[in-house]
Amino acid sequence: GTVATMAATGWLCDSDFMGGWPSVFYIIGVLGVVWSIAWFLLVFNHPQLHPRISEEEREYILHYCGKKTEKALPLPWKAVFTSLPVWAIIVVHFGINWCFYTLLTELPTYLDKIQ
Repeated sequence: GTVATMAATGWLCDSDFMGGWPSVFYIIGVLGVVWSIAWFLLVFNHPQLHPRISEEEREYILHYCGKKTEKALPLPWKAVFTSLPVWAIIVVHFGINWCFYTLLTELPTYLDKIQ
């Protein structure tokens, strides 16, 4: 989504459609509203509430997927935060976000000075 949006926004900024760069905000905003409306109309919290699935599919989902227990199991927070894989995910996620936002904030300078 990010790659396609950045490519499309560059093209929209360069075009004369709806004034150039303002069209990016209008189009992305409209797409977000359309996506939200579709989501609210098509997605349901439980299979029992979904009006467009067959009874066979509903029974399959209820039988094989995610049986709920009466009492939630306690989460072992100490084991989670002392786990090496959890820390690897935290470090990698931080690094990816750092690089992405650094790229995002430096992109205008690159386009102005280098391009």
